[in-house]
Amino acid sequence: MITYKQLKYHFTYNELTGYFYWRNPTNKSIKVNSIAGHRSKVGYIRIVFNNRAYLAHRLAWFYVHGYMPENDIDHEDRIKYHNWISNLREISKQCNLQNCNIQKNNKTGITGVCYHKKRKTHIVYIRKNKKTVQIGYCKDFVEAVCMRLAAEQCLGWDKCNLNSSAYQYVEENVQKYYCHFELRYAIVQSKLDEIPCVMPLK
Repeated sequence: MITYKQLKYHFTYNELTGYFYWRNPTNKSIKVNSIAGHRSKVGYIRIVFNNRAYLAHRLAWFYVHGYMPENDIDHEDRIKYHNWISNLREISKQCNLQNCNIQKNNKTGITGVCYHKKRKTHIVYIRKNKKTVQIGYCKDFVEAVCMRLAAEQCLGWDKCNLNSSAYQYVEENVQKYYCHFELRYAIVQSKLDEIPCVMPLK
């Protein structure tokens, strides 16, 4: 395991670009001030030090904050090689999974809400214990988004709000459909009351 002292001695890190550079290379074939690491097949930058590979975004957090994160490090813009420090945040694994890209066949822009053309309605669903659970149907898109958000909160995902496309939509748009700003919370709460958290979510 690389130590903080080793990290600072062998590398420099640019907080604005997210790149690591070799300050004191461990191999003669590596040039001083050359960019460290390479992009892996899955998109992350990997840096090899003393025959061990490290993910650059985790090293970036270690370099700036002085400790190796216990939780996942999430890329806010969802681009795996954008490692500038302002784009990184430490979150739980559950929250990180919620920040995965919306599927290409999703036309609504909200995770867990899709439109059924034949039925002319929105289907709301959520993943629980690696299984897809269907929550219900809503012809109104706003109601469908609120139902999805309510389901997330039923499952205790409220700590992951910043990663939720449903939460972001409610924050940014629901107030446009209703006169009072505070009603957006009442709408979500009403959906929480309508969805029994004990079934079928648990």
